[in-house]
Amino acid sequence: MPGYNARVSQGAPLAHRLALVLLALAAPAALLAFCLGWPWIGALAGGVALPIALMILGAARRDCLGRPGRLGHLWLPLLALGLVLGAGWAAILALPHGGPDVAGLPLATALMIFVMIPLPLAVLGLAYALTFDRLGLSPEDLERVRAARGPGTHGTGA
Repeated sequence: MPGYNARVSQGAPLAHRLALVLLALAAPAALLAFCLGWPWIGALAGGVALPIALMILGAARRDCLGRPGRLGHLWLPLLALGLVLGAGWAAILALPHGGPDVAGLPLATALMIFVMIPLPLAVLGLAYALTFDRLGLSPEDLERVRAARGPGTHGTGA
């Protein structure tokens, strides 16, 4: 039985391929950029492309017509989140010495803690909840998962 990687590489949906390419490029690009002193490139690669690629990889699935690699209506919140993360990183890197203090924290730290960390959770959680009836698991999907489950795991929760 072929493993997950073999199944993904055989006719992988476009959104999955895009996400895998972004993941493969973003992590080393972020590391290299920060090591070479190019924080703008590192922030774009590691702070914007990497989380968006992970979210695309988790969200892309077949649509109601069976076409692979569709994000459905989640493409708009993902795009908006990418723009907000990009603007947030640009603001953080543009602030000299972290910016003025806000509630006892430098402005750059406050932006990270109070905007850039909770925003993906709130926006994408709400978007997923609003589209769950169209993008959630269908009864056919549940049957495929149950059929793919290995023998000896019935009722064990493993």
